[in-house]
Amino acid sequence: MKRVVGWGLLGLFVVASLIIAGCGNGEERGEPVVAGAPRSAQQGELRISVKGPKVQGRNVSMTVNARRVGTTARQQKLTVQWGDGEHTVNQGRSGRVQHTYGQAGTYVIKITVNMTDGTTGHHSLNVTVN
Repeated sequence: MKRVVGWGLLGLFVVASLIIAGCGNGEERGEPVVAGAPRSAQQGELRISVKGPKVQGRNVSMTVNARRVGTTARQQKLTVQWGDGEHTVNQGRSGRVQHTYGQAGTYVIKITVNMTDGTTGHHSLNVTVN
């Protein structure tokens, strides 16, 4: 009887890639963070990149861009839930968003991107403001 062993390592690789995409690889320095699969993107894959967040006191800003690999689909709508009950909605390709928190703390920011072809993608990240 044969045993399939490959999925264990593949699963570990995918989980590690998703964890790395969301923490410690440039967020603090304002470098782009790519959410999704490892660097070798598949045809039609939705890729969300976040530059930031940039934190100044209680003010937070970032730029979010999305694309579908190998398609002409564009970012149509960007919704950012800031984790304090407030949200921002941008229509079209503009991915620059900013928010001022009422009090210091750590918040979970949830990002939803809607593409012109009907595809929807999600990403979340933590931010601490003073």
